[in-house]
Amino acid sequence: MADYFTILTSQGKAAVANATALGTAISIAEMAIGDGGGAAMSPTAEMTALVNEVYRAEINNIAVETESPTIMRVELIVPTTVGGWTAREVGVFDDAGRLFAVGNFPDTYKPQLSEGSARELKVVVLLEVTESGVVNLSVDPTIVLATSKYVDDALAALEQLFTEQMNAALDESVGTMTPEDIGAAPANHTHPPDTPTGTVVAIAGTSVPDGWLECDGASLSTTSYAGLYAVIGSVFGSGTDAFNLPDLRGEFLRGWDHGRGVDSGRNFGSYQGEAFKSHNHAAKIPNAYCEGPGRGLIYMTPNATTTSVATTAVGGTETRPRNRALMFIIKY
Repeated sequence: MADYFTILTSQGKAAVANATALGTAISIAEMAIGDGGGAAMSPTAEMTALVNEVYRAEINNIAVETESPTIMRVELIVPTTVGGWTAREVGVFDDAGRLFAVGNFPDTYKPQLSEGSARELKVVVLLEVTESGVVNLSVDPTIVLATSKYVDDALAALEQLFTEQMNAALDESVGTMTPEDIGAAPANHTHPPDTPTGTVVAIAGTSVPDGWLECDGASLSTTSYAGLYAVIGSVFGSGTDAFNLPDLRGEFLRGWDHGRGVDSGRNFGSYQGEAFKSHNHAAKIPNAYCEGPGRGLIYMTPNATTTSVATTAVGGTETRPRNRALMFIIKY
């Protein structure tokens, strides 16, 4: 027999035979490392524990060898933070804590990180069973450790996959487009609506853009313009299955008072006619005199003022600030 080997223990063989007969499975859960009590050891089938166990952890992976279906490959990773002993023996345990297989290997010193050497130890055990299907892996995936090579290989595979998919996407979306297609793309792109329905704005033009209507008091169908009707309702007038737009031609807009008290008593959307705030004018008379018969009946004092003198009417037909005429439109 070779100097270094792994065998099933008696209880391991019994477990395989029982699982094969009953059609059940054995769950392999842990592996342990031992130092052999400071000396080389030779595994025996009667062993139920290692000579001197120094480290135990959940199995990292178990798989069937591709070329030999009856050979199980069991792996354990000893992290860099564990060590300070020489590995000489290894044990494989099932989920009931029984020593399923035992093996030995040449003296392998596992240093600790504090010794200035950061090295993980990968232990691989090959188990031969009559039916590989009766052996399962029982492991907590949150504790499994990945080897440096595994991580490097996984990252390389991911990078290659990303590159291939990115190149394929670029070839599909860019390679088939002509310069004319690229130039037309912005114009053909459909933008989601970002202006709320019912928004009123003034434009410096006489053409109404798509999606907008002139605020001219027109009567619209409540069905055809259901979205706009849901916002403004019949505030500006209504009819049978119809509603009116606000008529803002020739009008100034004023913010709704909404309880402030500056323009109290107003309903939302209501019309307000022109008005001139009540006020008085003071008239100064620098010189006063009377002529004609009965002039002694009126007496005026020079440089006196009065608040009851009517002034001559001047100006236009309305009171207004300086302004420019633009077109009000509403979003539908």
